[in-house]
Amino acid sequence: MSHVELAVVGDIAWNNNVTESGAKLSPGGSAYLAAVGASHESENVGVVAKAGPDFDMGLLEKRGIDTAGVEVFSEGKTCSFVAVQHADNTREITVLLYRDWE
Repeated sequence: MSHVELAVVGDIAWNNNVTESGAKLSPGGSAYLAAVGASHESENVGVVAKAGPDFDMGLLEKRGIDTAGVEVFSEGKTCSFVAVQHADNTREITVLLYRDWE
């Protein structure tokens, strides 16, 4: 890993938000979101996390975030959070953990 002023340790995940209007898949997880926020204030942010080969590291790298600390497994998928919001404003949240790479 190159020199970083702030190393963010946490999760990288996919967020799948489902409403009556449709579904939207977006990157998420504590490490992803914290690093993206920190990158607005610092040019030397790094991430330490796990991800599957289905996660596009370019989403972090294009913001200047160092991804050398991300362990990408050759098998399995990045974990996913599915949030379904119903018309009555209730929600169901499911976490899909793909642990076949552990």
